Amino acid sequence: MSHHEALPADVPARAPELAEQGAAGGHTAAVLGDDLIWASRLAAAAESAGAQVLRIRSAAGLVRPDRQPPVDLLLVDLALRSSDPYAAITDASAVGVSVLAVGQHEDAASLRRAREAGAGRVTSYDHFHRQGPRLVAALLAARPTQRPGD
Repeated sequence: MSHHEALPADVPARAPELAEQGAAGGHTAAVLGDDLIWASRLAAAAESAGAQVLRIRSAAGLVRPDRQPPVDLLLVDLALRSSDPYAAITDASAVGVSVLAVGQHEDAASLRRAREAGAGRVTSYDHFHRQGPRLVAALLAARPTQRPGD
């Protein structure tokens, strides 16, 4: 699977039973990626899992120590060029946001660095392309459906 291939039309339909579970839970996922195709794939997987999706340019808006994070899950493309993906992972995980990072399977150092930064789940582009909605749904299912104060 090339890093620049188009998103298959069936991605949002791959896990309809998961979408039913997530939609009722009110989960929100943020997508951090500047590659249009991969940002779209990350967003499609989150939507397929029933999450509301926010596309962000950095994790700065997610890390407010004075309040609960506004999202349940941060999906990060490790090829991010516009900001530091590892700092975003560290910042998000520090305030309790679950993190799923995706990157090239050949780049073991990048994948390891994402784990060390606090990503709860790190996977290759190929694996995410095949299992993205299920990976996202599993991470969201582990989250409470309401945040304190809601």
